[in-house]
Amino acid sequence: MLGQINKPWISKRTRARKDFKPLIKSVAYFEQIGIGRNFNGALLVSVKEIKDFVSNLYMLTMCDAASFDYYLMDAGENLLLHIHYSGEIQLLTLNEEIIERLKTVIPQTKFKDALRAGTQRL
Repeated sequence: MLGQINKPWISKRTRARKDFKPLIKSVAYFEQIGIGRNFNGALLVSVKEIKDFVSNLYMLTMCDAASFDYYLMDAGENLLLHIHYSGEIQLLTLNEEIIERLKTVIPQTKFKDALRAGTQRL
């Protein structure tokens, strides 16, 4: 995961919130995988953890206006995933093979197309 800003992933304010159970659950998830109070770096997420990781990251970015853009890349450098602080997710392919693989995977997801003009679709 790549970030541009030198700040913790989870703000003090978000960590202290006790008013929204899904956010509390997401903060606990990140603490469980090692993103604690002093974590400020990158981590490796296995493919089998992606669903839980992305859904918890989405909750964090949706609830914390201080969150910033996140970029994730697979270990083989085939795909760049951009998670905008608004919750929008962009998949940026880095080779032809991954495009063909995504053509079978994306239709199985519940992603909604943002219908943004000027973007390519699989």
